[in-house]
Amino acid sequence: MKILLATIIILFLKPCCAQELISFDKIPIDTAKWSSTDTIYVDFNKDKIQDIILIFDKYSKLIRPKNIQTPLLFFLGVEKNRFKFLKRADRLILLPDYKISNLNNDIVILQKGIKDDTNEYSCFCRFLSNDIIVYRERIDQIIEKIKIDPNTGKIIKSFSSKSVISDSVCSIPVNSYDFLVLLGKSKKQ
Repeated sequence: MKILLATIIILFLKPCCAQELISFDKIPIDTAKWSSTDTIYVDFNKDKIQDIILIFDKYSKLIRPKNIQTPLLFFLGVEKNRFKFLKRADRLILLPDYKISNLNNDIVILQKGIKDDTNEYSCFCRFLSNDIIVYRERIDQIIEKIKIDPNTGKIIKSFSSKSVISDSVCSIPVNSYDFLVLLGKSKKQ
């Protein structure tokens, strides 16, 4: 069933309603429970063939598996619209407010803290030796300041500043990475 689902996945590649069939060699996630919500195109290995990251952010059951918020599947482009599975990262994203961006063939995942946690957590990933690794972790504290007009009580000026709490170099395969370790570093500071 999974193989059948993997061969019939259709992604919208162009906003002008044109559809192209994309083929994956395998999709190692239970697609009956998880739904893909986004696709990121990047050329990890710099071979001029687009590679893909599938983001699975929707879970159909009431409770997600332990410490798995948003699984990511990394695929290398073999040729146009054909992709080979490379890695699955279950614990790279754990917070609900995240942004994934492409930076010079690398991927940057920025997660914002929740409730009283005003920190921003960044993981930098790249393709190295036929693997996707997290090569850098960074924690920034965001400090927001406001100035209030004493006569009206309205906010006159609002600004934020950013200070680095931690910035470390690492080499961890994405399938072994656990965001809770980075989150723990911010609590020790």
